[in-house]
Amino acid sequence: MQSNKSSSKKKKKKSRPKKQKTPGSHDDNHVGGKRKRAATSPQHHRTGSHPASNSSFHPSARRSAPTEAALALSSKLKELSSRKRLQEALRLYHDASNDAVRDGHHGSIMVDCCSRCGDVKAGERIVSDMEAAGTHVSLQAKTALLKGYSHSGQIKKGIELYRSMCASRDRRDQPNVRTLNTLLRGCLWTAASLHKTNDGDTPQREVSGGVITGEEAWRLSKGLNLSFDASSYEYSIALLCQALRCEEANRRLDEMKSALLA
Repeated sequence: MQSNKSSSKKKKKKSRPKKQKTPGSHDDNHVGGKRKRAATSPQHHRTGSHPASNSSFHPSARRSAPTEAALALSSKLKELSSRKRLQEALRLYHDASNDAVRDGHHGSIMVDCCSRCGDVKAGERIVSDMEAAGTHVSLQAKTALLKGYSHSGQIKKGIELYRSMCASRDRRDQPNVRTLNTLLRGCLWTAASLHKTNDGDTPQREVSGGVITGEEAWRLSKGLNLSFDASSYEYSIALLCQALRCEEANRRLDEMKSALLA
């Protein structure tokens, strides 16, 4: 009897009918009948597109794994480059038998080989051919070409290339610290000089080389929030000292201590 009384006291929970969603109802994923877009990270906003859409800038982004023939070609080109056998490397690179496997990676190796051997014109031609064929010219290829400009004292072309890289909307094409250091070394080797420019209706003169170009590259790199390393500071401070800009050199030295020794 006692158990019956206790059981009678228990109230049965009424099951509530599930609320059906209507086109005008609100939930976590719908607003006004339209599904909300997934939130994008700040990096997506900086690049101006979703990472998947960036593949349009890089035709090779979705390519399959390299073939044995492509790997063999890379290995042979690297070997010839290390031995500075430029003409042999050029013949192999342009050989018709490699038309089906040649890609931007092989082009980067060749541009670096041209710069190592002091033939900047040949490196420029390879870059132009890649662009004409619709092959993406990678950051590595542009850095290799910049090395050729630095070694040959063509700092005006070097800073023009660096400006174009900094202006790229795709962050993967923007310079890294290695690219900056390559240009700064060239500035150390090349004194500032005047160059004629054809910008505008009247001819202008532009100073390039030495501390002038070095400081411009430094400002551009800071605008990209590039992380400087010890070599970057060393080259930059040396350029300021060469120009007898000692107070700025001391400030750059303090900046280096704060950045690298903190």
